[in-house]
Amino acid sequence: MAENGFATLPQNVQTMVIAGLDREIADRTSLIEREKSTRHPDQNSIDWWEGDIVASRNLRDRFLHFSSLSPNASRDR
Repeated sequence: MAENGFATLPQNVQTMVIAGLDREIADRTSLIEREKSTRHPDQNSIDWWEGDIVASRNLRDRFLHFSSLSPNASRDR
């Protein structure tokens, strides 16, 4: 979906998508913390999850930029 198409979605849908991305970030962060606390942490998994976090944050930020949820939405467009 194009980012500017995100702004055409109903606000409750935008809220759910952003909340889902926030949950994804929190879940991956939790996995990383749990893995790092093990005796032999799997660095490949940690790296993969860190990449997921970066991708989710980038997507969330792009969506928020075009979203009606953003305080600057009307000014940014």
